[in-house]
Amino acid sequence: DTDTGVINLKATVPDEVNGTDVIVGISDGNGKAYKFRLYAQNNYEQTEFVKPGTYTLTSASLEGDTALQYQAAYNSSTEVTEGGAGSFDIDFTGQAKLQTESGQKAVKITKNSIYKKILIFITVVLVAAFGGLIIWIIYKKYKINKGY
Repeated sequence: DTDTGVINLKATVPDEVNGTDVIVGISDGNGKAYKFRLYAQNNYEQTEFVKPGTYTLTSASLEGDTALQYQAAYNSSTEVTEGGAGSFDIDFTGQAKLQTESGQKAVKITKNSIYKKILIFITVVLVAAFGGLIIWIIYKKYKINKGY
């Protein structure tokens, strides 16, 4: 009976994650928190009846998105008057943040740099040994030819 306002939730997601649900967290001015799930089947749109007041979007994320963490852009608050409407437009199509993959790449770079250092060390040792062998062979031939 007292829910006389409306909040419209709409999300835009990249094509590569289309079909993944969007989880939205909203809080009202009294500290009450709400969670909503936006589905691809509904074009990531949902309307909720709420009491008049100021509502703040506290979180927006793609469900099950472990490889790519997309940063959501959205307006952080909306005012709903009695009989009025507020809206939250959430956009995930901006630049993707590759947190997990870049973290793995950093590990690979570190491992590669260690392997590279070991490979350089082994190469230097082998070149020095080969150079020493050549010098020793030349010395032996010189010694034999001089009759020492």
